Amino acid sequence: MTPNFKATRFSQLKAGDLFLFPDQSGFAVALAAADPVEGEIVMITLGPAPEKAGRLTTGPQENVLSLGNDYELRLPSHPAGWSVEAPPADRLCFVLSSHGPEPSGQTPYLRAMFGATQTGFRFCYLDVKTGRILAFASQWPSPYVTPGGICGFAVEWSLLTKETKPRVILSYPAPHGAGSLTGPEGQCREGD
Repeated sequence: MTPNFKATRFSQLKAGDLFLFPDQSGFAVALAAADPVEGEIVMITLGPAPEKAGRLTTGPQENVLSLGNDYELRLPSHPAGWSVEAPPADRLCFVLSSHGPEPSGQTPYLRAMFGATQTGFRFCYLDVKTGRILAFASQWPSPYVTPGGICGFAVEWSLLTKETKPRVILSYPAPHGAGSLTGPEGQCREGD
């Protein structure tokens, strides 16, 4: 059976798992993330609804369809798909960060938002390889930190199945006329 979906409960997901969950308009796509501050698995909705994309929330206590880590993140190969400056908060993006001179030190992060509407949203970063949100408990006023090193912001990206002929799970921005998800700040150390 392809793609390799597994019917399960949200509580059974591991950090970094990609899954589909029931939403008002059908199913939505999200990533499970380990939040070291709260000590629990949370979710980051990716789409297709743009008003919910990139928000860090508690997971649904219901059944989900999980792909686990059986997916591929495809970053853009053309210059227009990248930005030196961090995009506005309402644009979902991935950050490619270099932690040193070695090519193996490249780490992709999903930029997400946490907080309440009254106090304003702030950024946090999910390490795509480990499924953990970058945080230091002693950091004040926010334990969530930004990636270090040299950064580039992928303002276009796709999540694909890992099959002989990969299929698109979700693209950002969505192709014109397909779905409701629409397109995605400069130094890596952006201010909150």
